[in-house]
Amino acid sequence: MRVWDVNSEKCLKTWSKLGRGVTSVAWCKDYKHIAAGCCNSTIRIVEMTSEANYRNLSGHRGIVWSI
Repeated sequence: MRVWDVNSEKCLKTWSKLGRGVTSVAWCKDYKHIAAGCCNSTIRIVEMTSEANYRNLSGHRGIVWSI
């Protein structure tokens, strides 16, 4: 997953550990974590700077299209 600066058209950050199955993302209020909805029916909460997995939320019945 990549975050882009729209004005400069430059990539600001690439998260390689999230994989290709990310369908949606949301930033947490503390701006230290992101939540990623995935094709494998999970939501992953990840620490932004280290990409460390903080928590997996499973039990959804299909692809998580939005957070």
